[in-house]
Amino acid sequence: MHLEKVDKDEGRVLMDFRNEYEYELFLRLANSESLAEKKSASMVAVDGVLTKGLREDGQYEISGRTIRAWVGDDLIQEVDDSLVVGYQVRQRKRGRNRYRFNVARERGIRKRDGDPPAESVGLSITKPSGFARVEVYVHDVGQGNWNEVRVDRKAVVVYDLGAAWPMRAAGVRMLVAPADQRYQQEQPSLIVSHWDVDHYQGLIGLSDAAIQSFTRIVLRSTAPNRTSSQVLNRLRALNPSALVSLNAEPRGTIASQLVLKQNLGWLKVYNARMSSSRNKSGIALTVESNTATAVLPADHHYLQITRDLLPQLPSKKRHHLVIPHHGGRAGRMTYTAGTRPLGIAVLSADPNRYPHLVQRNSAGLTNAGFSILATTQGPVTVPLP
Repeated sequence: MHLEKVDKDEGRVLMDFRNEYEYELFLRLANSESLAEKKSASMVAVDGVLTKGLREDGQYEISGRTIRAWVGDDLIQEVDDSLVVGYQVRQRKRGRNRYRFNVARERGIRKRDGDPPAESVGLSITKPSGFARVEVYVHDVGQGNWNEVRVDRKAVVVYDLGAAWPMRAAGVRMLVAPADQRYQQEQPSLIVSHWDVDHYQGLIGLSDAAIQSFTRIVLRSTAPNRTSSQVLNRLRALNPSALVSLNAEPRGTIASQLVLKQNLGWLKVYNARMSSSRNKSGIALTVESNTATAVLPADHHYLQITRDLLPQLPSKKRHHLVIPHHGGRAGRMTYTAGTRPLGIAVLSADPNRYPHLVQRNSAGLTNAGFSILATTQGPVTVPLP
């Protein structure tokens, strides 16, 4: 099993099968008529978990005995209103009990590095004229990431297309419906920072026509679990000529370094070196206009931003930020912006998730000089004049 999410505050994990074989094995072990049929959504949300020692993006085993206990005691139910979650396990309590999340050990499974990264990202976007209106648009998706780089209100780059994983299927489809028609007309490029469900769930709700309209699709070509593999395979099938496999850069002397991969002058694409942390080994963007800059870091850490991205940007232009990891854990909250005048820091987060962590990081950014705008009241537009 692949652990997609670990919520230590709530004692909850979200996990998925690594492939079709493991999913079919789960159904056989469950040996239940109610769980006999395969579903498109296969992730399993488990409550009442003793989460100590578990880590996101880890590969673990769950015993057949635990699965049968879930079924025998009627703790597992199918979920019919989610694009990603197929099953819910409601354990009665946390701690030492026979319903605990019975993880054996991370069995030394080595992550596949995939093919070498592409030599070029292949984006071909004309530099906006001096009179063009450049902006970063941050969608309201709860605890997730969906950003757009717009020129004259037209999306030229879609950076992630995620939604909070607990969001219901109807909510995700309603969220992406207006953009679906717009993308078919505007034909932007799509960049998926990394295979984290709250960075790609919205793609499941997009129409085939919208996916076929993307000019470029830049992503990691190795998906960690069944759900992300389904999304990757759909993109490959519908728009194969647009795909660019930008896998992680080889390890170097600087751990998790973000390397400048494509420089369009006003738009820069960075690719991280291999890391044991998926959050630190994705794809990041910076945008620059005549008088301002913006960093779109996905879940990369503050250290990576200040060490690898800010030196690539002019020091006298007003600087804006989409707050990494939705205000959650992104390493030590240090933001060394130098003499740059600081502008807006956008928080795309659910106010009820990790409130203390979000408040701490937001306070740190406020003390650094940013003005915080949250998507809790709707999408946020950051103008880059």
